[in-house]
Amino acid sequence: MSMLELRGALVTKKQKKMDLSIRAGALMKTIQHVLATSSITPLAEIDVPGMAASASELLRVYQEHSQVCDDIRKIEKELGE
Repeated sequence: MSMLELRGALVTKKQKKMDLSIRAGALMKTIQHVLATSSITPLAEIDVPGMAASASELLRVYQEHSQVCDDIRKIEKELGE
């Protein structure tokens, strides 16, 4: 890859990292809300499958975020930054 292509890839990866961070934050707030109300809400009224889906999505987003961070480090190393 040329330096220009690497810089473009770096910008794209950094934007992806930001997008994933925002998504993870939203998922954590959703999970936190359910957990906060779980002590006063009967179990039958808690959307456990929905919370489990949010937790699974959070794990997927976390894993993708970790990979993007690794990619950013590699590109920055290649650019000498």
